[in-house]
Amino acid sequence: MYFTVTDFLDVNEVNNQLQKHDDEIKLLERDITKCHSESDIMLHQKLSSIAGETGKLEVATSQLAQSQEKLKQTTEVLSNLMVGIRSIFDGIGCSTDAMFAHLGDQSTVNNVNVIQYLSEIQGRVLKLHTSLYVFRSFHQNLKFYKIISIFDENLDFKKLEAYRKIF
Repeated sequence: MYFTVTDFLDVNEVNNQLQKHDDEIKLLERDITKCHSESDIMLHQKLSSIAGETGKLEVATSQLAQSQEKLKQTTEVLSNLMVGIRSIFDGIGCSTDAMFAHLGDQSTVNNVNVIQYLSEIQGRVLKLHTSLYVFRSFHQNLKFYKIISIFDENLDFKKLEAYRKIF
């Protein structure tokens, strides 16, 4: 086997192409290694970010649960308050007919009509207070009249007023 210069040049050309391909493969391997390294860094960053966001989500979920519990308690208190208002309304003898005239058929206390119920209760309490004041005044006058009449059998209105000024 004899090799000619062309054969030698061909072999040399093939070797050059092989070397070129080897260099390209090494560049690709280096790029792949670099991409793996960058993706590992990026993955680590994303995992850290996910961990941070998971922590924030847990805090927000906890706050939501607390808020829902507080809302439940507030709703329960509000419901009990409405029942109490209705109980007071009925207990002091407020007029259901007057409420029917104002509100229509709303026999239960709710967020919309609570002010009207409280207003009716306030009016009724004022009437009861006035009645009690008048009753006490009458009762005190009656006691005073009885006490004075024990000492003065000829008691008249003028004498009663004079005695009142003294006492």
